[in-house]
Amino acid sequence: MEHNPYQVSETNISNTMAAHGISGVSVDGEFLVCQSPAVLPNRCMISNKDLTEDEEPIKKNLSWASPWIYLCILLNIIILLIVYFIVRKKLTITYSLKDEIKAQFKKKKNTYLLFAFGSLIAGGLCFALGSPDVQAFGFLGLFLFLIFLCIASSKGNHFTIKKFKNGNFYIKGVHPEYLNYIQSQNQT
Repeated sequence: MEHNPYQVSETNISNTMAAHGISGVSVDGEFLVCQSPAVLPNRCMISNKDLTEDEEPIKKNLSWASPWIYLCILLNIIILLIVYFIVRKKLTITYSLKDEIKAQFKKKKNTYLLFAFGSLIAGGLCFALGSPDVQAFGFLGLFLFLIFLCIASSKGNHFTIKKFKNGNFYIKGVHPEYLNYIQSQNQT
């Protein structure tokens, strides 16, 4: 592999973080406040434990929109989608989780996906094989499919963006000791 003289070495990045705190990241009460793009320390956000060398950080693109835009669904779902894509704020974040925590979230998400597809299959069978009296359960199965699918997609997130204010994203769901760690790094 060739040496790139313009690339910043990893040791320079970690030394800069240690000397000047974590750039663009702070704490406000129970919220982790950050700007996009955010690179968080190599500590688990959920358990506040140090990562091992074989545990890789996660890079995600998240978006947030004011809950008020969902009133647009009263007009039309297409209008809601257009407004959402216009007004949403995007956050690119690199964070770390222990492998056990990742496995717990994956297990929860897969459980809800199993319920979702089980509901879809049960609803389809009610439509296909059932008498007209039983077909109402088919609609219930399709409705439960959508509900469990929404729950599964929300359970796959490790934390949530609660608000966006003055260019900062306010994130909830982070371990309190991790917030204390971020504060201590920023005070040095």
